[in-house]
Amino acid sequence: FSLPLDAQIITIVGPNGSGKTTLLDALRTLFALRCSGKRDFRRYVRRSNERIAWIRAVVANQPGHSGKRPFFPCLADEVTLACRIRKAGGDWIRDYTIVDGNLPIEALEQTSDWIGLRDYQNRLAWGGLTPAITKVLALEQGDTDKLCEYSPKALLELVFDVFGDKEVLDNYQAAREEQKSAERELAELGVDLDRLKTQAEEKKAEANRFLEWKQLADEIHALEAEIVPRLEVAELEREIAAEREALQRAHCERGEKLVEQRESRQRLEIVRSEQDAAQAERKRLKESDTATEQRYLAAHDRVRDLEKLLDERNMLRAQLASEHGADAVALEKEHEDADAALAALRRKERELVAAFEEKTDTLRGERNRAGPPGDAEVARFRVKLSAEGIAHHSLAEVVEVTDPAWQAALEAILRPYRHLILLEREADRHAAWALGERERFRHFIVPERETAPPPRPMSLAEVVEFSAPIPRWLADLLNRIRRVENADAARDLPREQEWITRDGYHRERRGARHLGRPQEFHFGELARQSRMAALQDEIAGLDKHLQALRPKLDAASARLTTLRQRLLGLQSAQLLAARSEAYASAEAELPAARKALTEAIAERAATRGELDR
Repeated sequence: FSLPLDAQIITIVGPNGSGKTTLLDALRTLFALRCSGKRDFRRYVRRSNERIAWIRAVVANQPGHSGKRPFFPCLADEVTLACRIRKAGGDWIRDYTIVDGNLPIEALEQTSDWIGLRDYQNRLAWGGLTPAITKVLALEQGDTDKLCEYSPKALLELVFDVFGDKEVLDNYQAAREEQKSAERELAELGVDLDRLKTQAEEKKAEANRFLEWKQLADEIHALEAEIVPRLEVAELEREIAAEREALQRAHCERGEKLVEQRESRQRLEIVRSEQDAAQAERKRLKESDTATEQRYLAAHDRVRDLEKLLDERNMLRAQLASEHGADAVALEKEHEDADAALAALRRKERELVAAFEEKTDTLRGERNRAGPPGDAEVARFRVKLSAEGIAHHSLAEVVEVTDPAWQAALEAILRPYRHLILLEREADRHAAWALGERERFRHFIVPERETAPPPRPMSLAEVVEFSAPIPRWLADLLNRIRRVENADAARDLPREQEWITRDGYHRERRGARHLGRPQEFHFGELARQSRMAALQDEIAGLDKHLQALRPKLDAASARLTTLRQRLLGLQSAQLLAARSEAYASAEAELPAARKALTEAIAERAATRGELDR
């Protein structure tokens, strides 16, 4: 069954039981979400009577404004999301993958690029599966109908809750209340200021009246006598001095109060910033606590399930011992060991067959391919050079090694230049460089070339032939490096002489070091033949291992068949034999599950300790 989802709005209509919820649960399973109600993917696959079920979707992978693709490192314009549900032992498990292109299920069955659930969810989130979309997809059946009954405020809170902005709304309401409180305080301060201004005007009027009266009194006293006015003047001078000092003290006190006010405001801002940081840290710790709690519950459930499975095995063994004696238990244990040994041999056989097929395909590709191993970036750039009409070669295409014994040493020296581009016409250099700048090509583009000079005796250039002109600096590099058998053979050489051994131990002006043995050879037909010979040796070794393994497989299978025939008629033994693989898997997984549970408990305790602190 397939369904196109390439429109802005898609309506799915059907009567009850027609599969609308089943379709949504398939989307939830593909996006690694919980199904609706008490359903899960196991419920659906159990009813299908099939051992494998597939859910597949093809989504766009176009580059965004930044040039990055949503499902990088996938580089195709479309990618396939796939979920494979298969039966493993007594339980159903999900496998997820994201691959380039629009691949059918038949091609997906051949892939081995399966990823874990958490990595898959992270890549979906990077690809655009936002928390808002996740929450809408997770709505239970009937919840969407209830949206019509919500009040406007409830709908607004739901929108903020989905998009994670409800805290902004709450903070906005608190800020509004603080603003209103500040406005009330400013109004009260304005009333006090008006009252003080009125009092000051009254005092000023009184002072004016006093001065008028004083002037009249001075005139009267000046007419009566001169001493009284002088005494009154002296008294007034003392009062003025006292008032001036009081005024200066008041001015100083006012400046001190202003400084205290600024410092208080700064301390208040610091406290508020610390409070905000503490709230953010607490929120992070709560989210971490929720995540650790989920990991703890998952680990606890896994340990419980495994222990329950092993308890079931122990109960069957006890029942077998009580019904048929210790010999039957020993026989069942021997059957379990034989089954485990056969499973291990088959697993090893599958690994060897897969490796054999991989090496065979690689060898077939090497036989059909000429030239050095390819590089996707270099191949794309060379296609664009050819489209621009710029003739060129790569360095690996013009180099031929004449002595296979020195192949590794030459590969080590020329490794940084294995993708170097040589232009046939020097006049094309500016166009090629402009294209390289636009494409951000990381390898050298060399227009200047000349015929290689005669090689110096015992130099590295002596074991190389060039089918086309090369850069002069490359010829100089190979000519100044002398070939020696080992480091002891270089004792009599001049101190400034560069040398290299067959294995790639290189001495230069900075010192000596091993350049490493290349995994792939790039230069010359000998490199290709060497790769093919190595592949043939590996294929022969794998075939030898397979030939030696198959008799062991036949013997283990015959031994298991014999033990099963001996267990016929023992009901408990038959149950143990039927689920022996599940029991063995549970016993092998239980230590790791207990360790994961212990780590989850410790992580949860540490997180809650930080929250309490």
